[in-house]
Amino acid sequence: MATSLPPSLSRPSRPRPASDRKIDFGIVTIREDENIAVLRRFGNVDLDVQRRRYRILRLALPGGDAYTVAVVRCAEQGNTEAQATARDLLDDLAPRFILVVGIAIRGISDVVGYRRHPDWTAYACETAAAFTRGFLLTRPTRPIAAP
Repeated sequence: MATSLPPSLSRPSRPRPASDRKIDFGIVTIREDENIAVLRRFGNVDLDVQRRRYRILRLALPGGDAYTVAVVRCAEQGNTEAQATARDLLDDLAPRFILVVGIAIRGISDVVGYRRHPDWTAYACETAAAFTRGFLLTRPTRPIAAP
């Protein structure tokens, strides 16, 4: 007996749009506060709506190059939604790399005590966003040539 995939995972993929943008990094955030912290660290963004709402930005690098980055937030927490978000990001924009921002540091805030501490949660989100920007500025890979 064959098992069918949940509807959110079994959608046929669409052809990639003919876009003049080539995405170096896709950033997936889970929580709203994580998403806001990431967008705040990167400055001006454009909006690209396909299967999801992507915030597109350019991160200037030392030497004059720049990364093109797409930021997307999961609609809800959970493995299935995270997988669907990553799949849509790959189908819609085809980034070279995907970063999931906020989960590792956020986990620390959940185990610090028996109760969540709002100040620590905000600090964890801002730290994750700052680390992500700092990591990209180290030039872990060469940017895709501009069109």
